[in-house]
Amino acid sequence: VNPTFTVGAITGTLSVCKAATTALSSVTGGGVWTSSTPTVGTVGTTGVVTGVNTGTTTISYTVTNGSGCVTRVTAVVTVNPLPVVTNASGVYSTCENVNMTLNSNISSGTWSSSNTLVGTINSTTGLFTPVSVGSTIISYTVSSTGCVGTRSITTNAMPSSITGATAICVGGTSTLTSLPSGGTWTSSSVGIATVNVTTGVVTATNVGTTTLSYRRANGCYATSVVTINSTPAVIAGTRTVCVGSTTTLTTTPTGGVWSSSNGSIATVGTSSGLVNGVLNGTATITYTTAAGCTRTTVVTVNALPAAITGAGVACAGGGTTPLTNVSGTWTSSNTGIATVSYLGLVTGVGVGNAVITFRNSNNCATTK
Repeated sequence: VNPTFTVGAITGTLSVCKAATTALSSVTGGGVWTSSTPTVGTVGTTGVVTGVNTGTTTISYTVTNGSGCVTRVTAVVTVNPLPVVTNASGVYSTCENVNMTLNSNISSGTWSSSNTLVGTINSTTGLFTPVSVGSTIISYTVSSTGCVGTRSITTNAMPSSITGATAICVGGTSTLTSLPSGGTWTSSSVGIATVNVTTGVVTATNVGTTTLSYRRANGCYATSVVTINSTPAVIAGTRTVCVGSTTTLTTTPTGGVWSSSNGSIATVGTSSGLVNGVLNGTATITYTTAAGCTRTTVVTVNALPAAITGAGVACAGGGTTPLTNVSGTWTSSNTGIATVSYLGLVTGVGVGNAVITFRNSNNCATTK
């Protein structure tokens, strides 16, 4: 009978995280290490235990002496789970100005970022705040076990602010731009305004507001609110006027401003719409609302006939006097005093004054 012998106890950290290692040892050399449950934890020839799955396993250290006697010491090693880092969307990239909240399936831990120049994270709430474009590793360390779960977070660049006219009149267009190019455009309300998906050309269809979005392939986007204003109604009123005469134009809504493209041809009252013919020709009259929407019409100013020539006196009772002008129509203001033929021959009928009017084909008149 050989005497028994003593093997030194197993020492080292008896808990390990899944996929991590812990080194065990004994003061007695020459032994063999084994694990009772290799699916939970394995042990190498040097006593290094590797966590495989959550649970416990018994690690044995067996020594056989020169007499063939065997002594074994054991220790229970616990394999702790790694925390899983997630967020609600399951997407782990964000944009420069979009925060993200991360979660863990294990409570009572601490959050940290490997690169705070790319993004920071609140150590207790898991709120990730982007700082600049790039990637950082977010870690969650369980306080009770020291096990760490990680997740790579990428911060993508935002497109530039949208530029272009954001107040448009119904029926009008505006081209919006953002950089870099290659993104897609959308409108939140196509009943108010549509936008070409690639060019950014906005077409206004109805009064109201819509949000235009420009989105890059990385999911980052910029927005701009576009306001669609009403276009004035078609301008009403007579669009021809004689030199020296007036005509009034109208439209709705009221409160806008009238203007003329050529004041030497026709002027217009800025608030009244009263057009005054100055010189024969055409002028474009524009009405502009407070929102900048316009409606136009062309006004033609016709020349007056030449002055009537001939004596301005005829004798009552059949006396005549010829008046002359170019082609047109003759009329008398009082045929009881004087009549006038289509040839301009005035016949005195009674004593008194009558105004003889000559009107040309443009309906402009001169008198005598």
